[in-house]
Formats: sequence, C-alpha cells, structure tokens
Amino acid sequence: MKYFLTIFLLVLLFSSQAQQPMDKLQKRSQSVFVYKTSAANAEKFIKWDSIPLQQFEAAPIFKVLSADSIDADQLPVGHYVLVRIVDNEVVTSLENISKLVAYPANNTHHLQIEVRNNDGDFVNDAEVFIAGKKATYHPASLSYMARQKMVGKHL
Repeated sequence: MKYFLTIFLLVLLFSSQAQQPMDKLQKRSQSVFVYKTSAANAEKFIKWDSIPLQQFEAAPIFKVLSADSIDADQLPVGHYVLVRIVDNEVVTSLENISKLVAYPANNTHHLQIEVRNNDGDFVNDAEVFIAGKKATYHPASLSYMARQKMVGKHL
C-alpha cells in the first residue's frame, strides 16, 4: 500500500508540472509600447517600408497602452512607433498624430491640395511640398497648387 501511495504521489507530482498545450497559450500581448520618433525617422520608415526595432531597444517608452483599445487621441501631436505581439510575432506600426488634414483635388491641369485643421477651417500659412517642390497658395480657391503640370508622373 505504501508503494502504491508513493507511486501515485509521484505520478501526480509529475503530471501537475507538465507543460501547457501550445494552443492554449496567449498569443497576443496585453500592452502596446509607444515610442516617440522624429519626423525625419518617420519619413525614412515609410520609404523603407520597415521599422528597425534595434533603434528602440534602449529608447525610453513614451507610453504603454492597452492592446484591446488603442486610442490615438490619448497621444499628443507627433510621430510614434507602436510595438505589440500578435500571433507570437513582433508587429510594429507608425502612427502620426496631427492637427492638420490634407485633401487632394485634381483639376486635370494642376494638383490642388486643401489643408484644413481639425475644426475644418482652411489653413493658409502652411508649407506644402509636392514632388519635392514648394506649392503656391491661391486665395481664390483656398488651396495650394503644384507649380509643375502632370504631377502624377513625378510623384
């Protein structure tokens, strides 16, 4: 009886410490790490179509958000890199918070861009660049126009 009880306790001890099945493991992070970055770096990340994580290993975390409800309104104006885990992979995304909205309009001759703030008011003192050249402001149309024709070929 002692041997049976000893063997039973050993089996119970080893079975209770067995590894969890892989399909029951959590595959998503509960938090999203937010790192602040510069506009120049954000532009590089867009051109490269990737975000090098090595750059943020030693950087301080700007904010930690809940992964279930990421609210960009909690962040002030600026450029941010969001890092989270999804399906056991590190996923990064670039978030740009701005108080301006650009609306493009194509009038078949020149590209026009309307710049408005969050309230919908027109902004007439912005610096707008189209295909690397500064656009001129036209008060009659309340928009910025490209100086060159056929901008679509040069973008």
